[in-house]
Amino acid sequence: MAYNVPLALNYLCPFESNLVRIGNSGDGGYLIPAGVLNEIKAIISIGISDDWTFEKRATELNPHIRVFGWDRTSGFIVFFYYALRAISDKLLRARSVSDSRQAVHLIGRWVKKGVSFIIFWYPKHSFIRKWVVDQATAKDQAALSDCFSSVGNSEAFLVKIDIEGNEYNLASRYNARN
Repeated sequence: MAYNVPLALNYLCPFESNLVRIGNSGDGGYLIPAGVLNEIKAIISIGISDDWTFEKRATELNPHIRVFGWDRTSGFIVFFYYALRAISDKLLRARSVSDSRQAVHLIGRWVKKGVSFIIFWYPKHSFIRKWVVDQATAKDQAALSDCFSSVGNSEAFLVKIDIEGNEYNLASRYNARN
């Protein structure tokens, strides 16, 4: 059975594109059109958690790109907190040498993650530890429009949103208002 798609929906039709994967092979890596990194000046990255391999690789491929990141669940303070929690929850309660080794490994992982975070994000890039929402109503929130205005009107930029299933809701509410 053939369907005729209304012309108004043509923008939904697939088109051929040469895509490259930037970042790791799992969550945190994304497919983007080849060459797009040479055309942009900035990346707005909403949702980072503990994986910024996309942002890091993008800036390796184009060192002139600035990254503006937002995530309430991320940051060196968060990673050092996880390391301290691993000391109290895992290391101090270890019942065997194996448990102690696992705890030390976990602590080292979070400390390394915190140091890596500092090295990547400061001073060249910007990171703000806030939730990104359509319209901010609390101190721990940033409006999506504020994310866009951080880049500047004259710069071409890429937007990456990875906020655990809320991407569509955020974008659709923003589009409905603007």
